[in-house]
Amino acid sequence: MDERFLKFDKEDKAKRIENARQHCFGADSRLYNSTFENDLFENVENPLRRAAIRYVCDWKQNKAGGHSLFMYGTTGIGKSFYGACI
Repeated sequence: MDERFLKFDKEDKAKRIENARQHCFGADSRLYNSTFENDLFENVENPLRRAAIRYVCDWKQNKAGGHSLFMYGTTGIGKSFYGACI
């Protein structure tokens, strides 16, 4: 495949991701930069984190099957953060 096409495809994907983040979170939101890579508790055993990562890893099957991820629990366990990561 032509390297110029790959570069364009990566730039286009980055622009689409940026536009989606701005649309969903706005420029001032604390969740704007939420990514699994930015997770301060990545080494902590967290079932919610595992479920969110598993959901993303199986995205094509979940989307095709109409599956969703329901997150619940007490305040401060990462529901909003992991939702934003997804």
